[in-house]
Amino acid sequence: DGEREGIPSGRNNLPASLTLLLDFAGQGKRHFTLAGKMLLQRLDKSTPVPQSLLSSAFMRLYLLRPQWASTATAQVRKVLLKSAEENHSIWTSWISSSDGQMDDLLECLQSGDSRVLRSFNEQARKYPLLILRKCGNFEAILKKDARPLAQT
Repeated sequence: DGEREGIPSGRNNLPASLTLLLDFAGQGKRHFTLAGKMLLQRLDKSTPVPQSLLSSAFMRLYLLRPQWASTATAQVRKVLLKSAEENHSIWTSWISSSDGQMDDLLECLQSGDSRVLRSFNEQARKYPLLILRKCGNFEAILKKDARPLAQT
């Protein structure tokens, strides 16, 4: 590519080094965990890469495999929330490995099945940011459900 550190790549609007780190993280759970630790360490230190780019890369990492990410620590939650706030206009359009599953779950909610509702609640507790990303879909479902029935 010929891209240098700090110059955004076309993909993800991140510097090439961070895009490479995301590619590395996609190789498996160990790689994912190592990449996450590296990003968190860089966020704690003064680096030539702006903090907003590092937190964006961390959010992209989370979206890559949310089931591999541990949100147990306050630092992780803080970075994810900060990134969601800084990227409020675009982060919901970033691709996540869980998009299909979340879309299916939201579509199934329309059935009113209590098992689906329990599953939705479980997913919302585990992955609140992933559910938040689907607010537009959820809003459409609620509006459709709230429409008055046609009188015959």
